[in-house]
Amino acid sequence: MDEDRKKGFILFIGDYEKQKSDIDAAKEIEIEVRDRATYGWKVVKCIISRDPKKLPDGDVLWFKNWREEYEPDPWAIKILKVIK
Repeated sequence: MDEDRKKGFILFIGDYEKQKSDIDAAKEIEIEVRDRATYGWKVVKCIISRDPKKLPDGDVLWFKNWREEYEPDPWAIKILKVIK
């Protein structure tokens, strides 16, 4: 696996699709992501962007599609609060 993908978080397509309109509108949402450092799940309040330049103070977010493959370009996530 590419070393850069060991950092940040993972968002799965099914979770994205449940809140697609809010994510695409850069609204604050609650969503479950996988932490790449621990590989554990976290529910977080966050803002997500496909364009990391729009969240320069955010963390790396890797997107996985239905085939469990990573999309080639990372997204960004700004975690506002860890809920659990």
